[in-house]
Amino acid sequence: MKRKSLIFLAAIICFVGLIAKPSYRKGELILHLDFPIEIESNRNGIPRTNNDQINEIAERYGFRKMNRIPLRNVSGSDYFYHIDFDTTQDLREIINKLKQLPDVLSVEPNYLFELHAFDPYFPLQWALTKIQVTSAWNIESGDEAIKIAVLDGGVDYYNSNPHPDLKNNLINYSGNWGINLVNPGDQPIDVLGHGTHVLGIIGAVRGNNIGIAGMANISLLNIKVTDYGTIPMEIAAIGIDTAVALGASVINMSFGYMYNDETPGVFDDFDLLCSAIQNAYSEDVVLVASVGNNGEDLTGLADSLQMYPAFFPEVISVCATDQNDIKGGYSNYADWIDVAAPGGYGYTLNSDDIYLTIPRYYVDYERIHPNDWSREYGYLWGTSMAAPHVSGLAGLILSYEPNIPPDAVKEIIKQTADDISNQNSGQLWFGKIGAGRINAYSALQLLQNPPSTPTGFTSSNSGGHPRIYWNKNTEADVKEYKVKRVLYNWIGLPFKWETLTSYFTTSDTFYQDNSFTIGSDNDKVYYSVCAVDYCGNSSSYTSSIMYQGTPPLWKTSIVENDTIIYCEPDLDGTIFSYEYDPDTFFVSVNNLYLLAGDDDNNQTASISFHSYVSFDISVFKLNRVS
Repeated sequence: MKRKSLIFLAAIICFVGLIAKPSYRKGELILHLDFPIEIESNRNGIPRTNNDQINEIAERYGFRKMNRIPLRNVSGSDYFYHIDFDTTQDLREIINKLKQLPDVLSVEPNYLFELHAFDPYFPLQWALTKIQVTSAWNIESGDEAIKIAVLDGGVDYYNSNPHPDLKNNLINYSGNWGINLVNPGDQPIDVLGHGTHVLGIIGAVRGNNIGIAGMANISLLNIKVTDYGTIPMEIAAIGIDTAVALGASVINMSFGYMYNDETPGVFDDFDLLCSAIQNAYSEDVVLVASVGNNGEDLTGLADSLQMYPAFFPEVISVCATDQNDIKGGYSNYADWIDVAAPGGYGYTLNSDDIYLTIPRYYVDYERIHPNDWSREYGYLWGTSMAAPHVSGLAGLILSYEPNIPPDAVKEIIKQTADDISNQNSGQLWFGKIGAGRINAYSALQLLQNPPSTPTGFTSSNSGGHPRIYWNKNTEADVKEYKVKRVLYNWIGLPFKWETLTSYFTTSDTFYQDNSFTIGSDNDKVYYSVCAVDYCGNSSSYTSSIMYQGTPPLWKTSIVENDTIIYCEPDLDGTIFSYEYDPDTFFVSVNNLYLLAGDDDNNQTASISFHSYVSFDISVFKLNRVS
């Protein structure tokens, strides 16, 4: 479902909450079509297209510029256009006119998202201890092949070099330490301090004998989408698309938008950001976003009033906790939030906040707290700080096994989170801060250990074919199930068996063997099943379930010199057997002894075992044995 959304950084400086900001860019629209149009010329300052109906609206409402937004068209029917128009014109009226045109999927303002962080100071990386990252590093410390994109305010860039604790993990593109979507071509310099801090949480270089350590030694893709904390939706969507095109495995979005009094009430589309999110998810990119710092309960609000992009189902939504695993008073909460992560105590500057990389030069943030930042390292708090802890954990998971899909990464993080319900018992947010506070060590242990053996293994007759069932494993990293099929097949004389073993994989919790018919000439088949995780670890197999076929009738034609010369099934079902002379013939087959006599047609036959004591049977039916 496509939902509307704006974006604002999850760790924005204090004055974001104090100064009213517009929720969208004035004089700008995003037009979503299911077909491409050609922008042919600019007549009298008004753009012309090959669509007469759009041209008429452009003339009437004073469109000034129109260009296609360079978002990759994954679905084949998503064409987005940016429109600049005269700010004196009525925004709602233009939107309503455009929506009446055929083939228009949506029209929306160019919403502004804001960063989600606040005050500085954090107890020198208590967060890493809290979520047991150091223990997780004994299993996986990160792989530079994994790229984590940070859509934020850029990176510390001083004297032509990025922050020394980030440089070795930052990707350099054509001499730039990232991508600048605010001023394309320029170095993505952090003028606010927020982006440098978020980058450090995820990927500050570990083991370099300076500064601090990030969550994972991965590659950082720095994408600058803002200067001073607000992000146009168009740039946010292009940032997501750019990250995917450059091979990002994880995208961190410490920003968001939530409905406010400035939001035009007639809009309910927000397709541009939604399309970018869905396109990224379809290409197996893990998306992480903070839930905002309003301190509000978002439970039960209409979709149009929620926090985006965190509210999108494709995104891992993250709220913030303090050093005692209590929700930060600033953090939003809701029953749809996925997980909690350290974000700091907030409000006051103390050791409960997050200590990490900051710019080595004066930034706008210091106008508020000029004495609280050293150079290179400092404190911040907010859900902006919580989200990158989750992004870093996703990076560790994908470093261990890069083929785990986004939905499984989310479930692994949720399933292995520590239960912090007791710490938050009796509070308004009880039960509304996700599955728990993330635990990196538990997540990596889950990947390292094999899954448990499937339970509830049973079977039924489905149209004459065996159908087996089992319960779904509870482990979030289970990828599929492997069914083992062992067929004991009779292939002729001298009483020879063939064992055929085959394996089938399925993501379902059942398997039907249409190749075996219950009661057929094939004598018996055995089934068992095991669980397989994304890392290739397998559980032990269940005990076997066996299906028996109907053995055929067999008749002996000639027996000479202790050797059966001819034996064939009695296909017409006629009783055809032989009287035996215990002293005449003796044939040994796999410890089964068959005594057959001459052709007297006495309608009797006998078989005996080691004791040579025979017994009569009315039909000569040889049960095959392995």
